Amino acid sequence: MSISGIHSGMQIIQQSYQQMEKASEDVQSLSSDPLQTQSLDSLPEKPAEAKPNQIDTVIAMNQAQSYNRAGVNIVQRSNEMIGTLLDVQV
Repeated sequence: MSISGIHSGMQIIQQSYQQMEKASEDVQSLSSDPLQTQSLDSLPEKPAEAKPNQIDTVIAMNQAQSYNRAGVNIVQRSNEMIGTLLDVQV
């Protein structure tokens, strides 16, 4: 069973889209929950849920962008290869 390059490229593009969606949700949660200054005594020892910070969300967005470019590149190369094979057969 052969796996198409187009199929693999589309999976990477979909994965990058989901990653970008999650990062954008994290950015929105950061903007809706402004930073509040707390004293050291009022900080919990262990956070119940790790909240994303701005740096992590920017890194996730850049990574999603890179994945998207890689997926598009795979699809383009696959299309070029199919075109070349068709030209050779004609």
